[in-house]
Amino acid sequence: MRRYYAILITLPLVFDPGAVVQRPVLPVAKTGELVVLTRNSGTTRYIDSQGRYAGLEYDLVELFARELGVRVRYLDRQPFYQVLPALEENHAHLAAAGVAITSDRLNQFLFGPAYQLVQPTLAYNTGIRGGALGRGAAISLFLFPLLLPAIILLLRTLRRRQY
Repeated sequence: MRRYYAILITLPLVFDPGAVVQRPVLPVAKTGELVVLTRNSGTTRYIDSQGRYAGLEYDLVELFARELGVRVRYLDRQPFYQVLPALEENHAHLAAAGVAITSDRLNQFLFGPAYQLVQPTLAYNTGIRGGALGRGAAISLFLFPLLLPAIILLLRTLRRRQY
């Protein structure tokens, strides 16, 4: 029975690549290699339909490395919560993982200039006609009372802002 407990305890270490002990990276000038923390998402780095890497942050990193005359080594960190601790422990030179700038993060990390501003937006249909409800709408109507407080708060916030 103890053997099973030992296996269960070690499973997260085996299946969580962020838990692997890693040494701090050496300076770029010494190795000729820029080590970048990233994650798979539509704006950071993904594999396109031709099987090549793509993404806005991927392109920015590649151009930066070309300007420096160094090669890039990417460390994929999924989920996102592994990215900033790895950067803080000097496992990489920089993070290109869709990191939002917050006041707490400004106290811990140096950020480059912002290249993209994101505004969360709620889109909804006001013209649902009776009898036109499908299965998705029926599920939405079931969940609506559960989400109503959050929706009201969001709509009040959006009403205060004029676009």
